[in-house]
Amino acid sequence: MTVARGRSTRAGKVAQPLTSAAAVVATAANLIRRARHGEAAYPGLRALIEAFSPAATGQAPSPIPRDEALAVATACERVARACPLLAHYPHG
Repeated sequence: MTVARGRSTRAGKVAQPLTSAAAVVATAANLIRRARHGEAAYPGLRALIEAFSPAATGQAPSPIPRDEALAVATACERVARACPLLAHYPHG
């Protein structure tokens, strides 16, 4: 369901079903592509896991640069500190 913000126009009302249909078609195409490539969920996850396996055993470098990993960890810690529901989360 789409919630319209502000004023509705005739053109918007006419285009809405077409926009919704385009989104359904795009979703279906993505599902078909993922099924064809054997990716049940999370596109790219299989390749990332395959790249991490040799990195975990020291046979290859990490597929995620150190700076990016630290940036993600820092962002997660900031979110945890800012969210009262995550007060029990050990974030140093």
